[in-house]
Amino acid sequence: MQAGGWRKDVVLFDFDGTLMDSAALVRESTHYALRAVLGLDVEDARLRPYFGRLLEDQFRELVPDADAATLERLLMTYRAHQAARHDQAVRPCPGAVETVRRLAAAGLRLAVVSSKRRALLRRGLAALGLEGAFHAVVDADSTTRHKPDPEPVRLALSLLGDPPPARAVMVGDSPYDMAAATAAGVTAVAVRTPGFTAAELRAAGAAAVLADLRDFVHWLQQREEAGPA
Repeated sequence: MQAGGWRKDVVLFDFDGTLMDSAALVRESTHYALRAVLGLDVEDARLRPYFGRLLEDQFRELVPDADAATLERLLMTYRAHQAARHDQAVRPCPGAVETVRRLAAAGLRLAVVSSKRRALLRRGLAALGLEGAFHAVVDADSTTRHKPDPEPVRLALSLLGDPPPARAVMVGDSPYDMAAATAAGVTAVAVRTPGFTAAELRAAGAAAVLADLRDFVHWLQQREEAGPA
């Protein structure tokens, strides 16, 4: 690959579930907060639809009758537990580190678009050894609206110099990533995780559903060979 030799020369990555495997920690922290604050046990299946959502929205929908004080206790309890366990409980998703480094070396402009709060996202990037790999990082503290709204994707593009959306690809693992990218005019590509089915990802706008990030470079090469969209 030569720098500048890609038709799609901007790649936006979701973080949790796409670059970093944090699913077990997210489930663990959610269960911990619900039990500690409310004495509530829920099945993992109830949590699945909320993966990839802003944490506040997750708890509002899981506990719709919670008042503001209870919601704040849930958030604080979750965040304290997650922060304490974070570095021991997370790991890179298959192919994540090598894919990011390969694309960066090829001269593509890369960004992270995450619903994770800034401090913990920075810790996650450091844990993967990818702190300097991205030209822009958009986190939950960067915008007032969050995925599936396209605002975070549009902000990432602006931080990258406002390339045409058609020159960008966003890679994520949830329907919320796909919907945000599609609404911003960006090609959406999904990597499969246990959280969502291929049908759900395609219904949300995924142009392709890949087994994992190790397939993404090949997908980009095929798109380049196919010529202009």
